[in-house]
Amino acid sequence: MYFVGKSLLALGQLLVLRLPNIIVLMMLTRLQGADDAGLFSLAITYLILLTAWWSGLDEMVIRETARNSRGAPGQDANSARTTILTYGAARMGVSAALCAVVLGFLWVSGAYEAGALAFIAVLLLSSIGDGFTDAVQAGLYGRERFNYAFALSSTQATLRIILAWAALILSHSSLAVAWAWTLGSLGGALAALAALLALFPRAPVTTPGRTSPAPLARWVREGWAFLAIGVLITLEYQQDIIVLSALQPLSEVGYYSVATTLFASVGLPIRALRVALFPRMAQAAMDAVDTAGDAVQRLLYAFSVRWTLAIGLLCAFLGIVYAEPLVMLLFGPAMLAAVDSVRILMAAILVFALNVPQSQFLLATGRQNRTALLVAVTVLVNLLANLLLGRAYGAEGAALARGISTTLYLTLAVWSIFRFVDPPAWRAWLSPLAALAVAAGLAALLASWPWWLAAAIAAMGYCAALLGVAAATGDWHALTGAAFSTARSPN
Repeated sequence: MYFVGKSLLALGQLLVLRLPNIIVLMMLTRLQGADDAGLFSLAITYLILLTAWWSGLDEMVIRETARNSRGAPGQDANSARTTILTYGAARMGVSAALCAVVLGFLWVSGAYEAGALAFIAVLLLSSIGDGFTDAVQAGLYGRERFNYAFALSSTQATLRIILAWAALILSHSSLAVAWAWTLGSLGGALAALAALLALFPRAPVTTPGRTSPAPLARWVREGWAFLAIGVLITLEYQQDIIVLSALQPLSEVGYYSVATTLFASVGLPIRALRVALFPRMAQAAMDAVDTAGDAVQRLLYAFSVRWTLAIGLLCAFLGIVYAEPLVMLLFGPAMLAAVDSVRILMAAILVFALNVPQSQFLLATGRQNRTALLVAVTVLVNLLANLLLGRAYGAEGAALARGISTTLYLTLAVWSIFRFVDPPAWRAWLSPLAALAVAAGLAALLASWPWWLAAAIAAMGYCAALLGVAAATGDWHALTGAAFSTARSPN
């Protein structure tokens, strides 16, 4: 049950990371009013823009740390420690510089009054501490220490919530909440430093190993692609709202924001599996450095395709069937016009799930340049589709544009992978294609039923067949047992 346990820990961490935003926003709304809640949301938006683009480089650190776990014990610990410390220091320095640039621009532009600008400035300072914490988190992911990553995120989230609550109760000031948020970030960074020193201690190198700290030249040569991936993904997930706001009334932007919020929430299990999967793919690529057709590599790829499809079908089914009650419950009857957009994105979540093993395989095997090119093409197509469909159909058009670009990436990524993988990798797609064919056929045969009910039956049948075949053949035991039971260093 390796991937089940690790995925559940990763899912718990993703949920914990979102708790402070939600709880602090609720406290501000109830105790301070809508204006302070809106200011907090605005500052969080700037904070996301300062930090989200690091995601590509985080993937590189995870990959390098996972690969280092194949080295000799002393060399392994020192290499990972050096990588994490260097990356964390770089993130802190760049984050501080970006804070200065953004705040200087906002101050010169006069876009906000002094109180609002002070609130944004204090909250943005948290990106410095978050930079080091995220660097350590990436190292923990690479070593598959998901329990420590969960504990670290829980510590930071708890600090932020308690400090923000105390600030509101004692001072009734939104600026005090911003300072509490930043102090929570500092506390999280100190906890991350303690975890780094405890889990990655400096050790003498007693035997020669294959790994060593990555040379700066290689980091520069490979890092630009990971950086580009992070920037492009951040751009893709922001440009649809920006384009829509320029083409349609703000009400359409609100409807689409509801859809993307539910899309991100329902897709959390897929992201959790992605986090659990990538370190093992990186290790398999290290063992098969001369060929991407290694047996374990193909096994991992086949496993990930089957199970991301299963999870994607379940998430899509739940999102489509319960779209209307979810919108009503969480956002009220005023947002019921967003239901169609929600259902379009929930259908696209199936393709989003299948994109996970493709991107992870390409990055794990060192094909980050190709991945960056594919993401760039996808972002461009997404922009063009938004300009065309957003103008014509509003929020539904933006959702269709996201579905088109996601499907394009899947097509290009699968084509790229099959250029490098031995023919047996095609077998990984037999059951997914069969499941989709069954879903389409069932929907056609049961045309008198609601289409989502036919799709739901197909999804449940596919999941049951997947579990049944795994139990009957022992494939599940192989995937979670001996095939992945590699020797682990004590560090």
